[in-house]
Amino acid sequence: MNAVHIRTHGLEDDQCTATVEMVVDELEGVVAVVAVKSLGITSVLFYEETISTRSILRTIRSAGYDARLLRGDPVAAAS
Repeated sequence: MNAVHIRTHGLEDDQCTATVEMVVDELEGVVAVVAVKSLGITSVLFYEETISTRSILRTIRSAGYDARLLRGDPVAAAS
């Protein structure tokens, strides 16, 4: 199992976070997803044998949001 933290630009309200969570959660291999509006970060727990980070990023982008992989501590990167 793997976890990624993704800078997600455009999380302006609760509907935006719900949309991102819904489209990512529908992907096979995703165990959990949480989009945090105040930080602009989406965290995803997934099985890397089933789905790639690239596919997760592509899914968020296809929903209309800019998505870039964060390196290191997501809370520090958000400030």
